[in-house]
Amino acid sequence: MPTLTLLSSDDKSAAVRELSRLRPGLFALYLAGDWLLIAAGLVLYLWEPGVATFLAGSVLVGIGQHGLAVLGHEAVHYRVCENKGLNDFVGNVFCFMPTGMTVSSYRAFHLPHHRAPFAAGDPELALRQALGGGFKPPYTVGRGLKLWALSYLGFSVRELLVFSAQLPRSKPGERAGITVLTLAAVALSAYFAPALLALWAYALATTFISKIRVQGWFEHGLEDGEGNRYALPSPLFRLFVPHNIWVHYEHHRYPSVPFYRLEKLRALEAGKIYGLPEMELALNETAAPAGEAAPAAKRAA
Repeated sequence: MPTLTLLSSDDKSAAVRELSRLRPGLFALYLAGDWLLIAAGLVLYLWEPGVATFLAGSVLVGIGQHGLAVLGHEAVHYRVCENKGLNDFVGNVFCFMPTGMTVSSYRAFHLPHHRAPFAAGDPELALRQALGGGFKPPYTVGRGLKLWALSYLGFSVRELLVFSAQLPRSKPGERAGITVLTLAAVALSAYFAPALLALWAYALATTFISKIRVQGWFEHGLEDGEGNRYALPSPLFRLFVPHNIWVHYEHHRYPSVPFYRLEKLRALEAGKIYGLPEMELALNETAAPAGEAAPAAKRAA
């Protein structure tokens, strides 16, 4: 199969243009899948209220919340639909706002990261410094699972608060939208089952932020930026990193390509792809301390 690096400039542009075509209906199906998973977690608790169903429900809800955030990231890059107003509406109301974020806020945070990952001025560098221990090595799936388990005892609440505090201020209309949605959620929860609001918040402070942490570990960090490419050993690992967010190097090179075509893009792109154990080893060998620029960024400075 020809690679993008071997295609002529015109052919490469044509290939990326074709892969960048948006399919709003397909996006909607993925969005519906995340909300169905969230609904399953809430219904599980309502079916038999108790500690066990509260914990199990928070896992399902948190996995869905993470999926919503990843789809909100698509809206940040205008990858939901061609109409920018509708793109931001969907990204806000159905993706980001239920997790306490907005498109304008995350766009202001995220796009500078794309321009110069982990160089001076990258907001994600400041975030990792503020998060501290959770973003210090070792970076392994095993440690990620351990910290995930500890989160259910309250150890990740600080990380969620720090993450929220590091995001830029949202536009006034979006702040009003979050207020309206929050009040509506509180009213509905108070009417039907007050514990559902607690379950939602608990899922954000446990499953959601724990998955964000593991996602962040594996997105960047190797000295060779092109080395940040790994293959999932099992489809189950998509629960950690949904909607192809793990195909991250390709996303950075061609952010116009929506998430549902990133694996096709990878098939056209040359370069080493690590197995997950290889990626863990390489990442921990080259990891910079939390809050410092990655080695590649240091060399470029």
